[in-house]
Amino acid sequence: MSQVQRPPKKRTPRGPNLFKRVVATRACKAALAAGLQIERLEIDAWGRVSVVVKNSAGGPVPADEVESWLSKQPKGQNANSR
Repeated sequence: MSQVQRPPKKRTPRGPNLFKRVVATRACKAALAAGLQIERLEIDAWGRVSVVVKNSAGGPVPADEVESWLSKQPKGQNANSR
């Protein structure tokens, strides 16, 4: 008896892996090290990781407050200046 050969299974191709868990972990650790409380973590379709933090009243921090804080930071430590 000869063995029947089956066609190879078709694999569905995946898109590129844009999100890495280590990036989200680093972002969370950096926010916690800065003394911020994390409200949620947002990851968009392109892999961009955003950490939304709480203010002292319990709601999310307004974007203008974050931009104000970033402008006061030394130039070498600002991650957005890359």
